[in-house]
Amino acid sequence: MDNSHVASHSSSMSRRPPPDVFLSFRGPDTRWNFAKFLHMMLTRAGIDVFIDEIDLPKGNDLNDELIAVISQSKLSIAVISEDYVSSKSCLMELEQMLKWKDSESHTIIPIFYYVDPSDVRHCKGPFARSMREHNDSGSDATVIGFWKSALNRIGRMAGHHLCENNEG
Repeated sequence: MDNSHVASHSSSMSRRPPPDVFLSFRGPDTRWNFAKFLHMMLTRAGIDVFIDEIDLPKGNDLNDELIAVISQSKLSIAVISEDYVSSKSCLMELEQMLKWKDSESHTIIPIFYYVDPSDVRHCKGPFARSMREHNDSGSDATVIGFWKSALNRIGRMAGHHLCENNEG
């Protein structure tokens, strides 16, 4: 996958040792419940977890910082929720995680948070709506193609599927 449109990483993250885990999630969907709980439990287990609201220096270029952190972490956890794809930042994070998975020894654990991995894989339902909105707002068609490819890949990965009846 050509990710030339994704910025190269340079960062002020040198103040902090590389995190063990990069946690990617859509704030409004999961920040105050699942992501906060997951961050707390991993931290209690002694795992250094990067979470944007805590660890990003204020005033820096958000995308450059996130790219640097992803490239430095050993593992990424992508919490794919219904609104995840509405965020260009989440899509950039996902694409960068996959780039590092392909070129380095980086592991991605997807968590399908009350969404069907098939909908992610085939960009259906809320994922299709979000992609239409990105298209309507003038996002580059090539970039949208990269994002759809990233969704297809993450939707095909073995991960954890959380749903109301705890099946899956």
